[in-house]
Order: sequence, then C-alpha cells, then structure tokens
Amino acid sequence: MQIDDLIKKYYNSFPNHQLVKAYEAAVPQFCLNVILTFEQERALPLIDEYVMKFVRCGVNEISNISRCMGMNERIIMQSVGSLHEHNFISVSISNSEIKLTDKGLDALEKMVLLVRNDTEENVIVDSFTDDVSINSPRQFYSDKDISKYDIKALRPRHQMPKIEELNLSEIKQAVSRYKKLKGNTLKSLEGELVDIRDIKKSYAMYKKVSVLLFYNQSDGEIIPLVFDKATRSEEYEAAVLKSIHEDTRILEIDKIPEEQNRLEDEFSKLIPQDIIKEAKKQKHKLELIDDSLTKIRNQVEEITQNNIEEDDNNEEILELKKRIKELEAEKENSEKHDDKIIDTYKHRPLLIRAFDESKKLIVIVSPWIKHSGLDDEIYDKIVRAINRGVEVVIGYGISKNDDKSDEKIIGKLRGLENREYKGQLKLIALNNTHEKVLIMDNEFAVVTSFNWLSFAGNPRYGFRRETGVYTEHQGTIEYLKNDLQKRMKIKFTICNE
Repeated sequence: MQIDDLIKKYYNSFPNHQLVKAYEAAVPQFCLNVILTFEQERALPLIDEYVMKFVRCGVNEISNISRCMGMNERIIMQSVGSLHEHNFISVSISNSEIKLTDKGLDALEKMVLLVRNDTEENVIVDSFTDDVSINSPRQFYSDKDISKYDIKALRPRHQMPKIEELNLSEIKQAVSRYKKLKGNTLKSLEGELVDIRDIKKSYAMYKKVSVLLFYNQSDGEIIPLVFDKATRSEEYEAAVLKSIHEDTRILEIDKIPEEQNRLEDEFSKLIPQDIIKEAKKQKHKLELIDDSLTKIRNQVEEITQNNIEEDDNNEEILELKKRIKELEAEKENSEKHDDKIIDTYKHRPLLIRAFDESKKLIVIVSPWIKHSGLDDEIYDKIVRAINRGVEVVIGYGISKNDDKSDEKIIGKLRGLENREYKGQLKLIALNNTHEKVLIMDNEFAVVTSFNWLSFAGNPRYGFRRETGVYTEHQGTIEYLKNDLQKRMKIKFTICNE
C-alpha cells in the first residue's frame, strides 16, 4: 500500500490528534552471512551396520571381521574409521580391539546415522526489534538506494551482533519459518540446527516502512503508526516512539500552529464569522462521527477475533454494522454541507474539479507558482479550460524581492496568455499576497493555507497540515470576487449569472 493511501485511510484515526508528519523511513537490518551446522539423519550404511553387529557379537578385530564378512580388510578399515569418527565405536590403541559406544548401540537400534553438514545462509537481524529471519539481502535497500529515493534512514536501536550474541533457538525458529514458507524443499536446511560456526560477513541494509505521526496539541502526546507495506507494526511503533523521546531530531515533528488562531487571523478577513463558525461546527460533528466509527469498528474487530459466533449469526455484530452504516451515511451527508473546514487532501481534488467543471470563471490566488504544484496535469487542465471558453485568473507573488516562483512555469503561463482561445488566461503579479483563494463560477470559494500552485499535497514530498474554509455562500463568493478585482486592478471579463 502506498503512503498516500495509508494517509487517506488513517487520517482521522485518533480523536483530538492531528496527523502532523508522514514519510517513508528506512529501518536498518543487519545482514549476516553465517555458517550454520545442521545434523541430519541418514540410513546406516549396510557395511557399517554389519561391522557394528559383529562387534556387538564379540568379533572385535578388523581381520576377524574381514574374514567373517568375506570382504577386503581395507574396506572394513574404512568403515571402522567412519564409525570411530561418529563416536559409534572406540578402538583400543594397545590391542586394536573395537568396542561399541552407547551412541553406537543407539544408532544400531535405530539404524540411522547422524551426519553434520555446514551451510552458508543469510541471517537478517532487525536493528529495532531484534527479530531474526532467513532472507535474501536483495529484499532490502542499500545505502545508495535510500539516498537515491530520499528515504529517511532511522538510527539503529542496537549494535551489529557478534557471533556470541546470536541466539541458536531464535535462528532455529527463523529456519523453521523459512522452510515452511518455501514448502520444506530446501535440502541445505534439512535436519536440526546444532551450531552457529562463524559469521563470514556482516553489513547493514534497510527495510522501507511508512511512518504516520499524530500529535495532540493540548497535551503533547505523540502517536506513531508504522506500516511494513500494508501491515501495521506495533513493535516498530514502540521503537519509533522511544526514539522520539530519546532524540527528537530522529523524527523531528514540524511546528504545529494552533488551528483556531490560524482560522481567526487569516480567514476572518475574507470570510464572515458566521460562516467560519458553521464550518467549525460541521468539523466538530465530523470528528465526533469519526470517533464513534473508530470505537464501533474496534468493537466489531474484538468480537470477531474472540470467535464468539460467526459474523452472519451474531446479533451484536449485526447491530454494530448497522450502526456503522448509519454513521457513514451521516458523515457523507455532513461532508456535503455548504460551509465546512477542509483538510490537506481535500484541496487538490477541488482544484481539479474547478478546471474540469467550471463553465465561466476560475480565480486562483497562490503566493508561489512552482512545478511541484502546477505540474503537467494542472497545466494541461488550464489549457483545456481556457480552450472551452473559461476565464482563468491567477494572482501570485509575495513581493518583488521575495518571489520564489519557478520562472520556467511563469514563462509557460505567459505563453498561454498570448494565445487565441475561446476563453482567456490572466496572470497577475500581485507581489503583496499571502492569501490562498480558489473560486469556481458561483459554485464555491475556498480560503485556505494551502498553496494551490506550489504544493500538490503529495506526501512523498513531505506532509504538511493545511486547513481551508469551503463555502457556497453566494454573498461571500461575490465579496471575494469584488475584493480580488480591486486588488488585481482588473475586471473579470466573464460575468456569472
């Protein structure tokens, strides 16, 4: 699952907490090229079996065993050497008499021979959780990879393990899991692991995870969600939280402005207080609905995990699911309200909707214009809109001395200004604007902290919490149009009915 999908899914997971940071991180994995010794059972060779049987019967000299078996003494000596190596027999130095050991008697009874084989395997130790696995290093990222893809590498919680620190029991479990995964077809891992002989090579690789950080403004509580692909890892979350408390630089949280103050200071200049108040009311209502949905879904999950009854026959679950549907419908209805607070990921879809659906006028105020916001997709939509007769007005610029806009993009837009279309693009250098505004016809207006044309809201380039006020109030839309026309010193040539 991509990080933007995770953000959309878990955005409102914790009531009274804001998602303040989201990014991909790299958890160090210690890759150890290890020599493992396995003990395997094999059928006792026929010659060895009869040599041991003769010894058990009292025939305990090589020459006598050779005559009894009718075989060359050299073959018998080879068998005796092998049996002695496995500690199945003992040989007297003084008279060369052979005796069976207890191990030999046991092998003769079971008719099996225990053979030890060494194999070279890649043992992976997680630097955060100490989890051990058998895996290929190719499944992980190298230092070059995380640099190339700009993935934040986390500091290891533990040091690279030495051979004496490796736990034989944990590696046995890792081998068992790996064999089960591979369908027990690996001959090199047959038998019982009895020894860790050597570490030939050790180095670090990285596992990519997705990190979402939630913050409570009132009490400073931080809740991390960490995902290994689509699987949530509570062990990583505990390790990440510990890392934050020990050294905040590891996962530095962006400074979080108080939302209420920001709304009052920035938005009240352009939007009436009663609209802001209604928008906040709807936001609070949605938060309560999300809170209820989270609690009820947790109840359903808990009941299901306890296997109380099958879902289809469990009246309590059916009742809870019915309540979930009611709340989801209530939430959908509330999100259609004329006045509402919108979060980071509601902005880009509204901008695209304006370009796709506008019939006559789109007004955008964005202090900066950069390719990260006005990318090829948005540029193409501007062309399509003015080609079908829409007037697109863009105001930009903080000041003449502090313009961080992309001159290449500005040049492309100037080129569109001078072309013949049914509609028209007007690019106005305001040089004094901090507001971020979007107006589509007489349909809606948004006043926000979101930079429409310099930030796409893509979490891959860093998460930012942005808040806007959406309204369909006709008087507010008209006021915004008139105010912008005065400050832009133009008249919108297309007047909406």
